[in-house]
Amino acid sequence: MKKIFSIVAFIGVLFLFLFYSCANVGMPTGGDKDSIPPVVVKMNPEIGARNFEGHSISITFDEFVTSTGVSNSLLVSPVLKRKPTVRMKGKTLFIEFVDTLAKNTTYCFNFGKGIADNNEGNKLDNFRTSFSTGEDFDSLMIGGFVIMAEDLEPVEDVYVLLFSEGDSLNTFQKGIPFYIAKTDEKGFYLFTNIKAGKYLLYALGDADYSLSYNQPDEPIAFNDSLVSALTPNIRLIGRKKQMSTVDSLFKGELPPDSLLTRDTIDVTGVDEVKNKLEHFIPSSSADSTKDENYYANVIDTIRMGNYRERISITPNVLFMYKGKTNNQLLKDYSRNKADLIKFNFSHAVKDSFNVELISPKVSSDWAYLEYSAGRDSSINLWITDTVVSKIDTLKMGVQYLALDTAKQTILKKDTLFLAFNSGTNTKKEKRKKNKKEENGENGEKREEQEVIHPFSFTSNIKNDFDPYDSILVESSEPLAKFDYKKIHLYSVIDTVNKEITFSIKQDSIYLRKYRIVYPWEFEKRYLLQIDSAAAKTYADIPSAKVDKSFNIQNEKFYGKIFMNMKNVSCPCILQFMKNSKNEEVLHSVSVLKDGEVEIPFIKPDTYKLSIILDSNGNGKWDPGILDKRIQPEHVIYFNKVIKVRSNFEIHETWSIPKNVPYKKIIFDEEKEKEKEKAKEKARKNRGQKKDSF
Repeated sequence: MKKIFSIVAFIGVLFLFLFYSCANVGMPTGGDKDSIPPVVVKMNPEIGARNFEGHSISITFDEFVTSTGVSNSLLVSPVLKRKPTVRMKGKTLFIEFVDTLAKNTTYCFNFGKGIADNNEGNKLDNFRTSFSTGEDFDSLMIGGFVIMAEDLEPVEDVYVLLFSEGDSLNTFQKGIPFYIAKTDEKGFYLFTNIKAGKYLLYALGDADYSLSYNQPDEPIAFNDSLVSALTPNIRLIGRKKQMSTVDSLFKGELPPDSLLTRDTIDVTGVDEVKNKLEHFIPSSSADSTKDENYYANVIDTIRMGNYRERISITPNVLFMYKGKTNNQLLKDYSRNKADLIKFNFSHAVKDSFNVELISPKVSSDWAYLEYSAGRDSSINLWITDTVVSKIDTLKMGVQYLALDTAKQTILKKDTLFLAFNSGTNTKKEKRKKNKKEENGENGEKREEQEVIHPFSFTSNIKNDFDPYDSILVESSEPLAKFDYKKIHLYSVIDTVNKEITFSIKQDSIYLRKYRIVYPWEFEKRYLLQIDSAAAKTYADIPSAKVDKSFNIQNEKFYGKIFMNMKNVSCPCILQFMKNSKNEEVLHSVSVLKDGEVEIPFIKPDTYKLSIILDSNGNGKWDPGILDKRIQPEHVIYFNKVIKVRSNFEIHETWSIPKNVPYKKIIFDEEKEKEKEKAKEKARKNRGQKKDSF
């Protein structure tokens, strides 16, 4: 009996264990996240269709998609005068034409990144389809890159335009193109389904979406000569399977000089066809660290099931620039100080700006202009006449070159009223010693007393001062006088100060800056003193005393670069820059012939080098001139980041190539090492996870 009871108890415990094991399986995970973009299951017309006479096209997907981005991203070539309308019905996208399609024309529809699934937002990137309204089906291509000329950075999201061979420059400025494309994040563009012929090629940062160069400040690029639509070289790769399904998508035979389209067709079964455009990019096998011109042939693959075609095409490169313009605009102006008026323009205005004081009438030397460093569009007007600065409201006239409604250059005149509340002036404060009137010993009334606060000079003095630097002393306001005899520079030896002779010069542009020059000696100590009241502003405010000591950096702290320049065929500007995104230029050297160039006193850090091919020899980079078909001056980057160490000399050779590379390829050894370390760490982490299982 006890045995039976034990068996029954064991079975009961086992049942409870199994019951709770089955019941507590946890919450369902929901499966893996969907990462697959929408799949096209039906198209009307089909890709490559001929003799199309419809008024709309439809594309059906295997899931619900969003079409909110299609209207903005859809590009139709040849360009239609009016944009087609876009609408969704169920899983089908409809593109309905407002214009009548031209006869015997091949149309390409590029949806960009406008199509995405409704759930996860997976985008069907650069999906395209094409058809013909006649018997012939055009399938030639033109492709390439748009690069910013000044720094060789790829330009994203700008229009690339093709005009017919017979079109004039006026068509680019006022008309619309025949074919249109847009650049991606690599600056790449591609025209497909192009009719055989030669074309004018432009790129445009189209600010007003007009597809024409009608705003002078829009960035542009142009090709020197006509470009021809080409058939890329094709090489077969892999095996061909289920081609009967793929073949059924196309009607008839293609001409021998044609290619279907850049549309990729992935056949996964007899009844399921997935359409997706492979993005046209440089082959990943290209070694960008070794070949400066690795864009010479751009490679891409078209997949049709297990059947692939590798395509090679030579790109057309466009160097984009922003030209000089007179399309000027006075953005804002202010008078927040009694003696300072600030103007901010949309573009550089240094050569054409003029100001006149209408009321009150004063002498001609009542003020002077100061242009902000590196920004000629920002101007300070310092009022040096104290009678004028004390007036609450000034009436002024300003003149500058601008464009009228007919895009003609005119001298524009504006009348401005500039008010200032004198209560905000903090340079002079008037206050009474006592709030109530008090009598002195003789019964006279005490007068209101004025407290004057001296201004302080600022300077670039610091410990470990660089031996190649000059001392920069700057005043907060323009100076009516500055007595240089009250400036003293000493060489400090132990506790003895020995006064030394130096030179001082006022900056020719920024008149509030003064440069003190002396041949500093390494590791020596110096003392700069400026007596109080050595300078005074136009408001008669004196300067405060300056007393600053500093030492010069150790010579062994610095490194040197010796660059052996070869194949110098025109005047060049060698630029030494920070290894940063904005590439601040630290030093420039003119290079006129082959030979060694020395860059001394370089702080330990990493740097970039570039060269400007200064074709006009004016000592600076110049943009292009469209009317004269002059390209912007070329810039070439040294192919690696240079790491400078203390007390080291670096010797490099730079041979200027005959064919200017347009790819910015800079090998950074430290970053590559960091990437390898990160990869190795990731591999170890994956190995540890496997071991834990």
